[in-house]
Amino acid sequence: MGKFLAAALFLLAELFSVRCVQFEPNLNLHGTTQDAWVDTLLPDDYRGKPVYRVVFDLTTPEGTTIQSEVHRQYDEFHTLNKKLPWLSALAGVKPLPTAEAASVPDLTQYLQSIVKNRDLRTSRLMDDFLGINWNCSGVGWFKDTTSFMTLLTVTRLPDFVPERPNITLDNVLSDEYPMECFLYMSAFKHNYLDKQSIPTFMHLFESYTEQMPKFEALPTARVPLNQPDQDVWPPGVTSPIEMPYHYARVPVHFLPGGYVNGGNVRISYNGRTKFNFLKEDVLRSWYGRLVGHLKPKTILDVGTGNCFSAFVFGEMFPQSDVIGVDLAAPFIRFCRLWKTHRPAPNVKFYQDNGEKLHFPDSTFDVVNFAYVLHEMPAENAQRALAEAWRVLRPGGTLNVIEPPYFDNPAERLPYVEFNTWGHHWNTTGEHGPEPYIEEFENTFQLPNHMANMGLKNITHIPCSIFDAVYIAQKP
Repeated sequence: MGKFLAAALFLLAELFSVRCVQFEPNLNLHGTTQDAWVDTLLPDDYRGKPVYRVVFDLTTPEGTTIQSEVHRQYDEFHTLNKKLPWLSALAGVKPLPTAEAASVPDLTQYLQSIVKNRDLRTSRLMDDFLGINWNCSGVGWFKDTTSFMTLLTVTRLPDFVPERPNITLDNVLSDEYPMECFLYMSAFKHNYLDKQSIPTFMHLFESYTEQMPKFEALPTARVPLNQPDQDVWPPGVTSPIEMPYHYARVPVHFLPGGYVNGGNVRISYNGRTKFNFLKEDVLRSWYGRLVGHLKPKTILDVGTGNCFSAFVFGEMFPQSDVIGVDLAAPFIRFCRLWKTHRPAPNVKFYQDNGEKLHFPDSTFDVVNFAYVLHEMPAENAQRALAEAWRVLRPGGTLNVIEPPYFDNPAERLPYVEFNTWGHHWNTTGEHGPEPYIEEFENTFQLPNHMANMGLKNITHIPCSIFDAVYIAQKP
């Protein structure tokens, strides 16, 4: 009897050691899968369909066994089944139940028949299904042409969407998670190479942004219901900031609802690891070369977005007053939130229209634009530069970072087609990722327009197919 009791206790201990392991959220996990099973069927997830919770045991590179989970729709089980090697049945993989007959026990049996085979259990396909062993480390993104073409043609995108992170105001400043990287990469790999998949991508994108913090006015702001953005207006402003016609009607970068949708703040913030002039180390280096010798007392960052430039200016010139303005109130609230997490006492943020700024003439020593003027029609960009001239002091510096301008029309044509997909911004229907680039290149012609305005010492420095620096002085 004692032997049987000892054996039973040993078996229980073994089971306990397998199942009762530390749970880790599946946000950026790496390791070797040991087991997987279906735990339960849950109601609609953020994508709008019921999902099965798949639980799995994983041995990390450090040798620790942890447990995590991923949520999969039945369609994703079907995709997994289709992508399995065609001889999988001979390796003991059971048939996948139909959608109508599928149950938690049946799908567990199906998964168990896969993970019993070591080659299948540790395959890239199974890693993708469980949302592990993939992130964006090492991706060059938009550093240069080679990096971008590598992204489009070589860099691997998983077969399944990684697990969605739960982003709140408490962790909105965290590093990018694999699912967000997947979304960012899909925007380019699918939309440039496989336009048939655009509706699927847009559904995923919209579902993601709906779950993000919206950066609406806090209840403590006590703003009137008919003026919800009053908390971010510049001092002395008593009426809403005027929105240009195009701003929310034809968004850039496929952003659902454009920049006025606060759900896009987080994905835009993640651009800081991708675009050259959203990286603070790059900004610090270039701004040091361009305006580091100056001693500006006041700096204006127009279209501050996620406020990368504004914070860099604030750190470089701690004795200066730096103001970042943007049309999108949610982004201003984000910048104010971020300011509470980093030393920036000399930086302030307000909602304002770069075409009708609420500042007196000759207020600023430096006016900066970073990735702003190419995201609007030419006439709006012209008005924005006219306002920059107005608020810039004589002898002040206009610093602009935008896509390169091509003097040769033969070079402009493919560049425009690549970014607009041949569509004009002011037409209904489909638009490319940069709907206004045609007017930026062919009508606005930034360096020529700067010269026509009367700016002096104009310098145009192409950096890549994505970036160029334009700098000039007001006489």
